[in-house]
Amino acid sequence: MPEIKNDILNCRILIVEDDRLGRLVLHEVFKQQGFLHIEEVENGRLALEIMPVFKPNLVILDVVMPEMDGIECCKHMRAHSDPAIANVPILFQTALDSIADKARLFAAGATDYLTKPIDPHEITARAVVHLEREVMMRRLREYNQRVKRELDTARSTQHLMLPSPRQLSNIEALHHVHLHHHFQPSSELGGDLWGIKSISSEEFSISTVDFSGHGVNAALNVFRLQALIHSAPHLDTAPSAYLTNLNTLLAQLVPVGQFATMFYGVVNTVSNTLSYASAAAPAPILFHSDGRYSALDSSGMLLGAMQNTTYETRIVPFHSGDTLLLYSDALTETRDASGNVLDADAIAVMFNDAMRAMPGDYSDYFQAICSDFASNFSATLNDDLTIVGCTRA
Repeated sequence: MPEIKNDILNCRILIVEDDRLGRLVLHEVFKQQGFLHIEEVENGRLALEIMPVFKPNLVILDVVMPEMDGIECCKHMRAHSDPAIANVPILFQTALDSIADKARLFAAGATDYLTKPIDPHEITARAVVHLEREVMMRRLREYNQRVKRELDTARSTQHLMLPSPRQLSNIEALHHVHLHHHFQPSSELGGDLWGIKSISSEEFSISTVDFSGHGVNAALNVFRLQALIHSAPHLDTAPSAYLTNLNTLLAQLVPVGQFATMFYGVVNTVSNTLSYASAAAPAPILFHSDGRYSALDSSGMLLGAMQNTTYETRIVPFHSGDTLLLYSDALTETRDASGNVLDADAIAVMFNDAMRAMPGDYSDYFQAICSDFASNFSATLNDDLTIVGCTRA
C-alpha cells in the first residue's frame, strides 16, 4: 500500500551511537532507503534530551557509550512520563552476543537487537518491520479516537431524544403525576427509547420502545423511529391507531429481521383510565394504592416486523395513588449470581418493599428499585435497560 510506505518513510529515526563513523554510515543507509527524518547523537544523555522535541518513531541504540550507555538510556525511556517516548520501539546494535547480554537488553526494555557488524539490508528491513507496526498502531489509535468522537456525539444525540427535566416537570405540574426514569445502555449506544407528551389538559401519552439488538444498529433504528414520530404528526393519538400507523411507516424502513417492542398509552386524568396498545412489549405492571398489583396484557405483533398489522386498544382503571411501571426486557432477562431472573411477582415485591420503607417518597423508592437491581443482578448488562415509573398523585 503506497500510503503505508509513505507513512513509514516519514517516520522519525534517532540514531544513538558514540562512534562518529558508525553514525554517519547508518544515517546514509537510511537516507538512501528514502527516510526523510533522521537525527543522530553520541550518547544516551543527549538522546533523552532530544526525544521530547524530535519525538522519534524508532530509536537505534548502541550499548556501550560514554556518559550514559544504551541500557541505562533504554530504562529511562521505558520509565518516561510521555507514552510516546515510553513505548517507542528500541532497536539495539551491539557487539555483545552472549545469552546473558541479550537477556540484559530485553530486561531493560529492548524491542529488538542486531549484532555488529551491522548489515545495511538487515537493519533497514528490521527498521521497516517495527515502523510498519508503529504506523498501523497509530492509524488504529486515530481510528479509535474518531469512532469514539462519533459515538460520543451519537450518544449525546440519543440522550437529547429522551424527555428533558423541564418537560417532565411541566407534565408533572399539569397532570399531577410523579415521573421517574432510569436509562442505561449496555454499550456506547442503545436501542431503547421512552417518551411522554401532553395531549391536552386532561390527557398525556407515555411510551417505551426496545429495538432488537443493541449498539449502533439498534441506535440507528431508534433514530429512524424518532424521525417518523416527529415527521408524521397525523398519527392518531388513539393507541391502536397510533401503533398501526407507526408500524406501517417503520416496516418500510428497517431491514428484514429487525423490529421493536413498544408500549404506547394515553392517561386520562378525568376518566381515571389508561388506554394503551402494545407491540409485544414487556408486560407493564400497574400498582394500586391499596397494595394490589396486576401485570397488564401486552400481547401484539412486533413493531416493524410486518406492514399489514393492526393493534388493539385496551383500557384499564388508573386512579390517584396508582403507579404504572414500564420497563425493557433487560429488567426481566438479566440473571443474578444464582442464575435467577425477575418476574412480575419479584418486581412487585421490590416495589412494595420500597414503598413501605419510604411511603410517599416516590423518587427514593424508584431509586431503591434500581439500586436493588444493580446490587443483586449483573452489573454489566447484556442489553439496554429502561425503567419508567408514573404515579398519579
